[in-house]
Amino acid sequence: SILNSQFSILNSQFSILNYAHQQTRTRHPRPSIGAPVPGYLDPPPPTSVPSEPLCFKKGFAMNHIGKPERATQDRVVALFRDELKYRYLGDWTDRLGNSNVEESLLADHLRSAGYDDLQISRAIYLLRQEADNHHRSLYDNNKAVYKLLRYGVPVKTEAGKVTETVHLIHWSDPSKNDFAIAEEVTLKGGHERRPDLVLYLNGIAVAVIELKNSRVSISEGIRQSLSNQQPEFNQRFFSTIQWIFAGNDSEGLKYGSIETEEKYFLQWKEDEHDKSSFKLDKYLRKMCCKERLLELIYDFVLFDGGVKKLPRVHQYVGIKKAQQHVQQRKGGSFGTPRGAAKASSWCFWVSGSWRTTPTPGWRSLPTETNSTSKSKTFSKTRGKPSRDATAVAIW
Repeated sequence: SILNSQFSILNSQFSILNYAHQQTRTRHPRPSIGAPVPGYLDPPPPTSVPSEPLCFKKGFAMNHIGKPERATQDRVVALFRDELKYRYLGDWTDRLGNSNVEESLLADHLRSAGYDDLQISRAIYLLRQEADNHHRSLYDNNKAVYKLLRYGVPVKTEAGKVTETVHLIHWSDPSKNDFAIAEEVTLKGGHERRPDLVLYLNGIAVAVIELKNSRVSISEGIRQSLSNQQPEFNQRFFSTIQWIFAGNDSEGLKYGSIETEEKYFLQWKEDEHDKSSFKLDKYLRKMCCKERLLELIYDFVLFDGGVKKLPRVHQYVGIKKAQQHVQQRKGGSFGTPRGAAKASSWCFWVSGSWRTTPTPGWRSLPTETNSTSKSKTFSKTRGKPSRDATAVAIW
């Protein structure tokens, strides 16, 4: 009898719970898949649509963060091809003989510029000789190549003839150059490596871009580029490289040059209010557009006592504004914090101003520096930029 009474009590409790459950299902029926029904526990619907650009909305970010590196690389290649109007050379994974000097591309460019075959073959030979000198360091080879890129190759085809200069790059007119991009450029050497993207200017490799998955730090790409520059890997390829980029969709873009330590890679910051695209795309678009890339290579590369230096964004912007004042024959001052950045800024300033403001009657004056010998060296150049000097000059 005791067991029967306990069973009756449990049965009654079960009936009450079952009734409550049925009432809940009636008030809040189970939704079908893909058609959620609001309930009393659901959050209220949004009252307004977010105003952020598509790529900054939560759903869009979640869909793109973590996507494979291949997706980022395809998008960047499309940016260079469709927006920046670089010529797409293709996927060079299985191509034989990939080099930092693509002789056929360079020869075609020089031929279109009006040089004859003797001048072309001699210029390419001298460029190769400087780029592949096994008795010098990567820094010295890169410096020698930069001199030829910037000032041209002195060529003498026959004894008794006047030496002529073959200009490898047309600095003042971007349209007279061949800007191209290749991906997955397999490099043979002590150990095979494959940079993600290589930018070619008239057949000469001038920039390398390492891309990473958005969940992988940019530092991985930087370290990969640094290891590629070691003698046991592909050091010779970097003798013509002027800029090295590493980036992903979550962190953006960093840049450096040959043998730049990881901690010294810099971030370019410009138009921070513009959030219409990924930072990676935005800064590649700004730094690698044809006009600016030529300007950055010609005016903003400095070889200083065994270290190759590139500008910070404030140096670039400040110098460009100062040049505008000079072109308008306006006075003014341009200053930077004390230290090496100041000396580099003034070298960049004189280098660019000598080319962009050839105003008769203007002269450069050496100002106070930490080294008397540097001022004397600069005075002797009459204001022309010495790529190894760290002196100060003002127009």
